Amino acid sequence: MSNPIPSSRQLSQTRSLVNNALHQRYAEQARLNEELATGLKVRRGSDDPTAFGIARRLDGVINRFDQYQRSIDSATAWATSTQDTLDDIASLMTTAYEEAVRGANDSIGADGRSMIADRIDGVLEQIVSQLNTKGQDGYLFAGTKTTTKPFVLDNATGSDGAGVSYYGNSDEVVRNAGEELRISVGVTGARFTAAGGNAITESLGALKDALNANDTAAIQAAMEDVIVSRDFAIDLTAEVGVKADRLADMASQFSELRIRNEAHRSGIQDADVAETITNLQRSQTGLQAAMQAVASLYQNSLLNYLR
Repeated sequence: MSNPIPSSRQLSQTRSLVNNALHQRYAEQARLNEELATGLKVRRGSDDPTAFGIARRLDGVINRFDQYQRSIDSATAWATSTQDTLDDIASLMTTAYEEAVRGANDSIGADGRSMIADRIDGVLEQIVSQLNTKGQDGYLFAGTKTTTKPFVLDNATGSDGAGVSYYGNSDEVVRNAGEELRISVGVTGARFTAAGGNAITESLGALKDALNANDTAAIQAAMEDVIVSRDFAIDLTAEVGVKADRLADMASQFSELRIRNEAHRSGIQDADVAETITNLQRSQTGLQAAMQAVASLYQNSLLNYLR
């Protein structure tokens, strides 16, 4: 008994079903190829609305961590430059003290002391230059007036005993280091003035004047002030070092949190490459089967038509 010939309606319905299956296979192939190329299984909201939303929120969190990290890096660079400069200032003050020791020797005489005074004047100029050190974001010791050269040896009205004027302010430079967290960095130059705590340049001016005056007692007194100023610079270095250590700790914490959030985001949206390849191979097999079914269907349709 021969098989009944399907009606045209049945053939049309069958073709529609097979074509739909073929389109689905093509769509699956395209999706898996894109997944393999991008390494992402969730690329748009339509892939998985819930996972996509979580991944985008994690993107926002990671971006904030990046902003904080950039701010911390800037603050760390500022603190490091400040420490290095304060170290140089302390070293220069030690040099000044050693010169003063020679100047305090009774056998050196007025001419010798005058020569040492000139060398102290050179140290003073070097320290003023150090106090005008600039970092990437401006002058380190100008307070928040970072575009203003803070220390000038101009003998202007209001200058200290060494003729040095301060044109910065006493406001500390601060940086954002987290959500509603701000940390001060560096040292304001106002702390190097008599009003701010220690007139570091003034102590050198007093030493130079004492040497030029050939006054042994005044030299001895000035030497003590130079040591106080040097120790003050050392203390400030330690103070800034504490800030730098705190910044380093915060940077480490943000880095760890960022890694955790990246891992979470990766688990949500990243594709398993091995699994994707396996699924792609299966999809290709299915596509080939669907294409064979279509070819067979149209071949049978043609034969039925010829009958």
